[in-house]
Amino acid sequence: SGKKYEDLAGDSAIAGDPGLNGWVIELWKDTVLVARDTTSGNGDYIFDNVPTGTYMVQEVVQSGWMQTYPASGTYSVAMSSGSNITGKDFANFKLGTVSGTKFLDFDGDTVKDAGETGLPDWMIILTKGENADTAITDSAGSYSFTGLPAGSYQVTEVGQTGWYQTMPGSGSYTVNVTSGIVSTGNDFGNFEYGTISGTKYWDRDSNAVKDAQCESYLSGIKMVLYGTHTAPDTATTDGSGNFTFRNVPADNFTVTEASDPLWRQTFPANGAPYSVTMTSGLDTSGFLFGNFYMPDTLRFMTFIHSDYNKAARAKQKSGFIKNPSTGNVRFDVFSRYGFGLDNPSDSGRLRIGIRRPDSAIVNNWGWFFYRPLFKNGKLQKDAAIKHWVYNQKIWGLKRVPKTKPVQYVLRNPPTYLNILGEQNVETYFGNAGNHLTAELTTLKTNIAASDLEITPKGFGDLLYVCRDGYSDSMFTGQTIRQIVAHADTALTMGRTIVQVSASQRDTTFRIPLSYLVALDTVIGRINREFRPNITATTKLDTISTNPLMLNGYKGLYKVSYLMRDSIAPVPLAHFDGSSVVEEQPVEFRLDQNYPNPFNPQTVIQFELMVPSLVTLKIYNLLGQQVATVLDNQEMEDGMQAIEFDATDYSSGVYFYRLEATGTDANGQEHSFKSVKKMTLIK
Repeated sequence: SGKKYEDLAGDSAIAGDPGLNGWVIELWKDTVLVARDTTSGNGDYIFDNVPTGTYMVQEVVQSGWMQTYPASGTYSVAMSSGSNITGKDFANFKLGTVSGTKFLDFDGDTVKDAGETGLPDWMIILTKGENADTAITDSAGSYSFTGLPAGSYQVTEVGQTGWYQTMPGSGSYTVNVTSGIVSTGNDFGNFEYGTISGTKYWDRDSNAVKDAQCESYLSGIKMVLYGTHTAPDTATTDGSGNFTFRNVPADNFTVTEASDPLWRQTFPANGAPYSVTMTSGLDTSGFLFGNFYMPDTLRFMTFIHSDYNKAARAKQKSGFIKNPSTGNVRFDVFSRYGFGLDNPSDSGRLRIGIRRPDSAIVNNWGWFFYRPLFKNGKLQKDAAIKHWVYNQKIWGLKRVPKTKPVQYVLRNPPTYLNILGEQNVETYFGNAGNHLTAELTTLKTNIAASDLEITPKGFGDLLYVCRDGYSDSMFTGQTIRQIVAHADTALTMGRTIVQVSASQRDTTFRIPLSYLVALDTVIGRINREFRPNITATTKLDTISTNPLMLNGYKGLYKVSYLMRDSIAPVPLAHFDGSSVVEEQPVEFRLDQNYPNPFNPQTVIQFELMVPSLVTLKIYNLLGQQVATVLDNQEMEDGMQAIEFDATDYSSGVYFYRLEATGTDANGQEHSFKSVKKMTLIK
């Protein structure tokens, strides 16, 4: 006889363990089953009336159980007459189960809330000593380990990229498996990191609205993310003004910008931040920040040609001027040699065109200086400057006959200089003038007045922007000084005198007249932009008359197409001739055509480092050549502009390819190839 125990600890020690009812114990002799008994309520069994002989006692193991006692698994019993053999006990351990759920902790609160769903296809690891088993969560996020023998187990998860564990706090579960245990609720919560992103733009007019064409995005600006329970994080805007905070955990956050005294937040209003409650996997975007550049509150003042032409110079008394006029501005600029003071070769004089003494043919190109007449250090002929430099009669409007309503055209439209070599006389404008030279003379005077700080400093260093789609879009991103340099180059280099024979010369045109018209339009617009409403009784807003200093009239932020470069150095005190290379090209360059899109004409502009053989071809979207504009044509170094007429072509995308080869003065060969895209829309 004996007893059947439940080995609760699975340690093969039966002392104190309970008996098991309903288990079958068998008595075998050799290969013959002699008897079978079922354990009673307290686990007892007995075989009586057993004949003498040798027997084997064993149990019938039930599913889900394992035998722990005796170690041999069975007993061998030698029965003799009258024997009463007891203590043939058996012990069994019921295999355990460990289970749980892998769930999406949506709010990251480390609690499995109602409605938070399971996560499928995550790996769970069950470890006992050096042995490990794995399970993959099902579609409901559930997992289970069954048939576990006694022992201490650790349950962990395998993390996935972009997620972090919120439950349990310790990161794992320790389960002590005893007989028949079913350990449930070993749940794992996980939170998927979120992202917070947005864009920073330059609100140039401070109206808290992102204007599509004229307001750019800001790069290099630091943004800050503050969390209630999370350490602050920073991100820097990229070249497109975008910023992104990644791997954002569950928390309540505010998104704001780092303080910068040069920038004032206009959107959201009053410097307000954005608030975000981060939930699992949330990908937020579209947080827009608008900023106004505080230096853009600076006001500038400009004048137009008629202001300089009409105004007499108010006389000084004891070094002071009672009511300064634009005539005084004009006089100060010329008398102080205010043009290009950092360019010694010009000696502070006003030059129109560029100096090209390297011309292969004598007097191949032309340029001229305005030469004030000085005697004993005093300007003698301010009247001549007034009359000739800014003479309306030379370039003014004239009426088109028989038009209703009355129409006017320019008396002398923008055109090339009709002079050769350097001219250096007091009144040359009256002889060579056209509308572009008038506007250019005026703009150079306005720049010089700013450089001398007669008007607010920095005018010449403003950037020309926001003109995409217009005929003058090729000047976008250039400073006013650079536009002036382009005008000088176009006036001088726009046409070339070609020696046909010993006694005959002819003219070829390197730059189309439409380019000069675009320059004339741009320069005239800039001259008018900051001009006060001047009448016979207007008094200029004066800071000082000795020296002459005027207040600005119009804030830069009110002008959509001009801006200060926020990362530019301090504006030049005077025009630095080295800041714009206009006389000697230093590289080959193919520019974007203008206008673009176009219909049907457009101008293709390029620069040649050395005199070159140039080929310019047009291709369609299939790569088929459709036109040859230039075919191995000899061209001088410097800026070139060619007009392409697409009247006979259908709307679509085209490519223009430039090839140039040439040799410099040292005999070194140079070559250049470039392709750009253009769009024809009819």
